Amino acid sequence: MKKKINSSEIQVGDIGLVDSYSLLARMIKFFMKVYCKLLRLPVRKFYNHAFLVVDIWGTMYVAEALGKGITVTPWESTWYKGSSRVKILRPKKELGEQEKKDLSRIAVTYALQPTRYDFLNFILQIILILTGKWIGPKGKKARKRLYCSEAAATWINEVRPGTFKAPEATNPLDIDLNENFYPV
Repeated sequence: MKKKINSSEIQVGDIGLVDSYSLLARMIKFFMKVYCKLLRLPVRKFYNHAFLVVDIWGTMYVAEALGKGITVTPWESTWYKGSSRVKILRPKKELGEQEKKDLSRIAVTYALQPTRYDFLNFILQIILILTGKWIGPKGKKARKRLYCSEAAATWINEVRPGTFKAPEATNPLDIDLNENFYPV
């Protein structure tokens, strides 16, 4: 079992990948497995949810897209901090102080405005995995509704453009494979 991750070990810009066991989580991981096979990658651990670490007034928070929309929760109040089912990825090139402030501000702004969860994305991701084509919204239109990994990729791209090639189509496996991050 992994050791407990406390707030002094996480940094702004870290992305957490979560391995849950609900029916929906298992369905997402099934399609991540299909996607992995189509990419001809070796078998690996699959994740079904993503969140981003931000700083609000010196306290680490988790910003994430959930069914109720974008939420921001203190790290210490989440079950993630003590779980062996969470993988933390950190940018290889450390974020500068201004990038950290901007990233935190951007994520909190999304939480304060009505940004609904993109439930349709489950179908769009299946189509993307099976066809290789993204048919969902792109750019500003995609930012009106976000799902978890899309939110993390979108927010990172706002401070570091190009980190994710297509943030609107990013899934947990895309985050796990992104060469701009390394596991902590």
